[in-house]
Amino acid sequence: MDPHPLPATAGLWHDRLTMETAHARAIAQRLHLGDREEDGTPVIRHVQRVATTVPEEARAVAWLHQVLEWTAVTEQELLIEGLTSDELRALRLLDGRPAHTRTAATSLVWSWSRTRRATPGVWRAS
Repeated sequence: MDPHPLPATAGLWHDRLTMETAHARAIAQRLHLGDREEDGTPVIRHVQRVATTVPEEARAVAWLHQVLEWTAVTEQELLIEGLTSDELRALRLLDGRPAHTRTAATSLVWSWSRTRRATPGVWRAS
């Protein structure tokens, strides 16, 4: 059992274009509590560093980009917490990929955030 489960009482937020950044940050901080890189550095430091480099529209994805790889949280739990299906697609691109693939995926997420800002509700990944 996951030592840092998400509350089962969260509601669905279907009317939002993106998950609230503060909510994504709180989820990441709770789920990564105690997670450490091989050198002992807290995983949340890397996550925070990434989150500060992306546009606001992509920040929720940035805060959550390691949770599927490092924790036992499920995609369904993230959706219940308010992650959008587009954001989930972006997380899947970033999850557990070799560095060169992550670089390409990061570029795609940046493109996604710019497109979402210009044309909300239009962008869809396959």
